[in-house]
Amino acid sequence: MEGREKMEEREKMEEIDKSDGREKREEREKMEGREKIKKMQGREKRKEEKRGKDKKRGKEEKRGKRLKRQEERKRK
Repeated sequence: MEGREKMEEREKMEEIDKSDGREKREEREKMEGREKIKKMQGREKRKEEKRGKDKKRGKEEKRGKRLKRQEERKRK
C-alpha cells in the first residue's frame, strides 16, 4: 500500500513539474516575443532617423549648389 501511495505521489509531482515547465515556457516565449517587438521598433526608428538625415543632407547639398551658382552669377 505504501509503495502504491508513493508512486501516485511521484506521478502527481511529475504532473505538477510538467505544468510548471509549460507555464514557464509560455512566459519565456512571451518575453522573447516582446524583445523581438522592441528590437523591430528600434530598427524602424533608426531607419526613420537615417531617412531624415539623408533628406537633410540632400537639402543641404542642393542649398550649397544653389549658393555656388548664385555666387558665380554675381561674379559675372
